[in-house]
Amino acid sequence: MKKLIFLFLVLAGSVFAQEPFPIEVDDAKAEDLVGRRLAYLIKEEIRKSQSMRLTVLDEPRITLILTTLPKEKEDPSVATIYSAVKNLSSSGSPPTYLGCQLGYCGSSVVEEAAQLIVAGLDELLTDLAKIGNSRE
Repeated sequence: MKKLIFLFLVLAGSVFAQEPFPIEVDDAKAEDLVGRRLAYLIKEEIRKSQSMRLTVLDEPRITLILTTLPKEKEDPSVATIYSAVKNLSSSGSPPTYLGCQLGYCGSSVVEEAAQLIVAGLDELLTDLAKIGNSRE
């Protein structure tokens, strides 16, 4: 429990200091064509963000675990079904579940799906900041 409180304080400090928040995207299970494109576009949206930054370092972070499957087995390039699980991660501690988004997107709206997932991360960061502000 102490590690979780410490991790929260470190992450909340990043939000308060207006520093880009570390986000790791684990897309090892995004194997279909539309799913790989979704993973790439999520990373690009995070790179464009002023409140988030991509990381692969072992530091306190939010890990987004992206899992995708083709919606149609016969034509996997048409659409994907995805799960985007958000965990609070730090070395030496088990991950802490923060939330999940489920959905599907066709190849013509994959950019919008990526933006929606990143918007969910931004909403999570805003909620963390509100929780931290209420403790002051």
